[in-house]
Amino acid sequence: GNKTLAAGGSPTIQEWSTAGFKVIGFTDTSLFEGGLAGAKLQIGTVDGKAADSGLSTHNSAAGSGIGVGSASNNAETKQGEYFVVDLDKSGSGFDAAVATLTLNHYTAGEVLRWYVYEADGTLAGSGVVPASTTNSGTTNTIFDVAPNVSGSGFKYIVLTSDNATSNFLVD
Repeated sequence: GNKTLAAGGSPTIQEWSTAGFKVIGFTDTSLFEGGLAGAKLQIGTVDGKAADSGLSTHNSAAGSGIGVGSASNNAETKQGEYFVVDLDKSGSGFDAAVATLTLNHYTAGEVLRWYVYEADGTLAGSGVVPASTTNSGTTNTIFDVAPNVSGSGFKYIVLTSDNATSNFLVD
């Protein structure tokens, strides 16, 4: 089956929860084995963190979305912060072959890094999404994440900024 959450408008963390996704934010690398970004995911750490924690929404004319941190820092996910999506909040065994995400506040020259993980925390794939050279920051950047391992599904998506000058909101 499919799970869908349509982007647009003024996104809320509750929308994600209602659609069956657990979203959480981390401001350190404790979610990774050995504290190394991209290493095996520490499932106990991720599953043990309360749903919707570590995140805030930012809604403005310049773009809306959800990011790691508090509203006082515009809630944009920055380098060293990790936006995590658990695709199977209910624990029913759901995994995905591909996911399409939409970003805001993501301008020319910025780079996002994504990781996808199987249910046991094994890395299934990773990649980068450079912002379009024509993106003004108010235009949505839409991209797909999919495992690099043929036939492997994934349960978790982890997004982070790839450098100190990149940041983003998930719509």
